[in-house]
Amino acid sequence: MGLLGTPVTIGKRLMTARDIPGPELFDLGFRKLIWAQTGRDAALEQIARLVAAVDLSVIHDNRESVERNFVESLSDELHTAVGPLLGRGIALLSPLSLYVMIKEAVEFSPAEGPMLSADELAKCILGVSHDLDDLGFDEQAFPTFSQERQREVQDQVTATDVALASFFRNDPLEVIAAQAEYVWRQPWPVEEPHRTKGLGESPAEVFQEAMGVAYDDFIRAGWAIWDQVQSGTVRIDPELLRSQYAIGEPVVRTLIEHCSITVENLKAELERQRAEYQAADLLRFHLQWRPLVVMPDQTWLVPRLQFAVQRFFGDLPAWDVKETLETIDPGRAGRFWQGMAFVFEQRVGDVLTRLSTSEPGGVVVTETSMKLKFKSKSKTPKICDWGFNSGQIWLLLEVNNRRLNQNLAEGTGSFVDLKKEITGYLAETKFNQLYSTIDLLLKRGWNAGHAKVDSATTFVPLVIVPDTGLHSTFLLENEIKNTVRTRIQSYPRLRVMPPTVITWRDLLVLEGLAEKHGINVCDVLREWRFTVGAHYPVTLGDFLFEKWPERPRSSFELTTGNSLLALIQRA
Repeated sequence: MGLLGTPVTIGKRLMTARDIPGPELFDLGFRKLIWAQTGRDAALEQIARLVAAVDLSVIHDNRESVERNFVESLSDELHTAVGPLLGRGIALLSPLSLYVMIKEAVEFSPAEGPMLSADELAKCILGVSHDLDDLGFDEQAFPTFSQERQREVQDQVTATDVALASFFRNDPLEVIAAQAEYVWRQPWPVEEPHRTKGLGESPAEVFQEAMGVAYDDFIRAGWAIWDQVQSGTVRIDPELLRSQYAIGEPVVRTLIEHCSITVENLKAELERQRAEYQAADLLRFHLQWRPLVVMPDQTWLVPRLQFAVQRFFGDLPAWDVKETLETIDPGRAGRFWQGMAFVFEQRVGDVLTRLSTSEPGGVVVTETSMKLKFKSKSKTPKICDWGFNSGQIWLLLEVNNRRLNQNLAEGTGSFVDLKKEITGYLAETKFNQLYSTIDLLLKRGWNAGHAKVDSATTFVPLVIVPDTGLHSTFLLENEIKNTVRTRIQSYPRLRVMPPTVITWRDLLVLEGLAEKHGINVCDVLREWRFTVGAHYPVTLGDFLFEKWPERPRSSFELTTGNSLLALIQRA
């Protein structure tokens, strides 16, 4: 089983051309013949509609019905081959395969012509999935490889796995809208006012200053686009935004300038990427940054709904603000960027505070209180951002508002690049911050505010990153485990669990599980890290899925997100 059969994709195996009877693998040469007879504009709209259905099915939990409806449209011959595989839980539709097909249609199809037949569409999906799943060698021969060659293959797959995890991130609208509310619209945190001095009342105020439009108007345009796509319209006339949603002309101009790319310029960029990179399938920066493709008739095609949602409600607008301010006042741009990092740090603390009200004996310990406890005349100790104590377990959290390196996120980075991320960024920087805190707690103890450290205390150190940061995968967990083994073994046995990285969304899932199932988050995280350290590497998502298959959203997230969506819809 190749890369697309790993849990990092959709949690189930994907069918490829190898699963269909016959010698044809529907490779790029085969697909180019199909694209040459297909109209680019018609095919793009057709595929984008299917991508939207798949994206929405993850949120609405109706993936199987979307798959079945598509398979029912196939010819008897292809239906006979595909239908039984679908019945065995092997999926056909993959957002990544469909995304690659969008790029191929832009590159290889003439502008005018018919759309794909259902069979042609299915064969292209199967062919692309085969290409993506192909590791470049006979997998059955892997055990016969030398140890050096096996390590090379594992390194290659580890780096690709990280890129896949980044691609398959899926944000429900109400959850990412909640993020927009408490990251952008709420006032700057009051805990350390010097860190946001001179930046106005909120990040949204700085956005309006830099971009010339109100943040609420910007995300309302994003909601209007989402509303059209989820209703089945993936090719949007900007005039409809003006007339039906009352989106003002300044906002439309902002979308054209910052969020769109013409189909001709996209084709030129894709051709450049294919010439420059050996593996360009996961390259998506241009379509994430500019998720609206301007067609020849000036309508806007939305190739992937998730890219549009993340562009408007996620963290990319912060880059717009930073880049704009850098041309005016670089110092202010730097302060804004540091302020956004502080917001992220405080929002993690907010989750811990909510957990402390539902988790018996849960106590939040701040960086400030730890620094006061451990300060000395000679130097300020290295302390992590947050502690959370429940019974005999201490969670220690270092928060870092850091996006994943673009090359790693898009699959063009090497394992050497990933290793630098693991050693230079995690092991030698963030993990050391956590180790330093653990050393101080072990040496000097803690007994304040109902939190304590004694001889039975276990420490669970974690780095929290945004959803655009480094995602944990099975292979990454294994690499981190090997990297930190010697350091962890220097502590008394079972006192310190191996550190790792988890995302903001992981933290919210834990909050949802605590609310719905009453789990003790400290106990669960300690059990997960013990499993990784003593037995086998496993991601947090897979570990939780074995016990609680759903990913519940907390009432705070749902209420906050839905309140914002209701507000911008009324505007």
